[in-house]
Amino acid sequence: MNKIIAEQLDKCNISYDDTTTEIFIPSTSVVVDELIVNHYYKIQVESYIVNPPETFTLAANWNNGTSPKDYILNCEILQVMGKMVKVNSVGVGSNNVWEGWLPRKSFKIIEEIR
Repeated sequence: MNKIIAEQLDKCNISYDDTTTEIFIPSTSVVVDELIVNHYYKIQVESYIVNPPETFTLAANWNNGTSPKDYILNCEILQVMGKMVKVNSVGVGSNNVWEGWLPRKSFKIIEEIR
């Protein structure tokens, strides 16, 4: 086996020897700041997200003028871009559907939904 390949396999913690001809390397989920894309979470958003002040431009600049209507949301993480997180969400208790971008610091994770 090539020395470079052996070094790379050692980084993956894969069992192999010189007679190995086929290796299965399982993929893993990508974790970004505790969030996993395509996973579901119950989150609580800050009040300035639900009731934005006039000078707050998140809705206008990122979300086509919309904001979530609920403080507690069940959401799927669709995308992470820097400090912004795109979610597809449903309000807990109200079933209000909302999709848009949230700053990562504007919400806290209550629990991961399985």
